[in-house]
Amino acid sequence: MINVALLEADRELDGICFSVLNNAVDIKVTHRFFNFQSFQNLLPEMITQIVVLDITLPGINILSLISASKKIRPDIDFIISSAWVQYDWVYQCLCAGASGYVNKFVVKQQLLKTINEIYFGQAQMSLQMAQLIRDEHALQSGSIFTQIQSQIIKLFANGFSHSNVSEALNKTNVEVQFQIRNIYNVLHHSTVSA
Repeated sequence: MINVALLEADRELDGICFSVLNNAVDIKVTHRFFNFQSFQNLLPEMITQIVVLDITLPGINILSLISASKKIRPDIDFIISSAWVQYDWVYQCLCAGASGYVNKFVVKQQLLKTINEIYFGQAQMSLQMAQLIRDEHALQSGSIFTQIQSQIIKLFANGFSHSNVSEALNKTNVEVQFQIRNIYNVLHHSTVSA
């Protein structure tokens, strides 16, 4: 069973997410929060593996919330939820410790898939995110990324699909998704150590 907490300011969207997740066989919503204060108060003893976090949560800097929460509970994965995917902002959230992101407009189709991928150590990468990572980090020898991770970023940045990246690297889709998750972990750890 995957335990999930929702931290969503929009009560209507929270209701939609709750319905989608509670109808899933292997997912249980353990907590629902509408503000960061109640979330922070329960964080130390929360029984959850994944938090779906509204990127526009009022009253707090989301980057600070993710970073501080990861220090208290490094075992919890954060999925950023945004109505308009602002890739530079999502990139900063990944650097702060988020594990993935989902677009609120496709929450019904994508949320279950994203939660399962994150839970099993995988992640997705879009063209825009790959281009941003490529542009922010020199992908040459001495880079913070391994050779295979650099290749994955370059291929996605050049418009390759997940299946085309897998084929080009002679890897399965799952292997590529594990590497993407590792790329996000490298972003977080390089930011923390900087």
